Amino acid sequence: WYWDFGDGTHLKYSSYINRISHKYASSGNFKVQLILSTIVAGKKVSDTSKLSVNVNPTPLPDFIFGVVCHEQTAVFTNMTSGNGTKIVSYNWNFGEPKSESLDTSTLKNPSHLFETPGTYDITLVVKNTIGCMDSIRKSLVVHGLPEANYSYSISCAGNNTSFVDLSVAAAAPLASWDWTYYNYTGITGKSDIQNPDFKFTVPGDYLVNLKVTDIYGCMDTINQNVTTWTVPTSLFSYTENYDNVQGQLQFENNSVDATKYYWDFGNGTYSYSD
Repeated sequence: WYWDFGDGTHLKYSSYINRISHKYASSGNFKVQLILSTIVAGKKVSDTSKLSVNVNPTPLPDFIFGVVCHEQTAVFTNMTSGNGTKIVSYNWNFGEPKSESLDTSTLKNPSHLFETPGTYDITLVVKNTIGCMDSIRKSLVVHGLPEANYSYSISCAGNNTSFVDLSVAAAAPLASWDWTYYNYTGITGKSDIQNPDFKFTVPGDYLVNLKVTDIYGCMDTINQNVTTWTVPTSLFSYTENYDNVQGQLQFENNSVDATKYYWDFGNGTYSYSD
């Protein structure tokens, strides 16, 4: 038995096979020949059977998607080619069975919100008007989100307040830090340093926002209220020979905006009071 499938490929065998199959790489009309040969009275005898086979075009499924972060909807763009035919159906499976009915779609360009970070196998099955079908599967990674956080030093008006980034990366390292400082009128300053200093010139309450972004563009943000205190003014006066005692001094505290006082009298003695 010798088969010529008309596409440049052949098959030859010497034991009877009831049924064979062949996959054509492209559509079109192919002249298929089957040549049977045997030995009769010591001579080779052959017979040939010919048949024209029409192979219908199969659609060529394909799709693309962008980087997906947790809590962000994944958008799928259908790139399927009809290969000379019209597509009549699209069947998607997003590889997340726990989302139940939301795990599938028949839209041409669907979207899906994944519940948790992880890797998902996305399958698209397409069918044309002839009834020919094909499918494609691609893996999609839903990246976890970083967790933004920071601490700061005591904030005094006119002095630098130090901010320390305490953000925690997910699987991907952090790539940027965006700080925004607000007063009651709006933005009063910005910084893109991981651990910046900022000077609040006026006492009061300020809103400080930190947005962190990792290498995949996944981000998180946090707001904290920072209270900036007035810087106390240290001031005192004294009276000599107080109470008519030679060398005795009386000190009068004239400090402003202070709550605690520490005296150093310069002779090795000290005083501390609230």
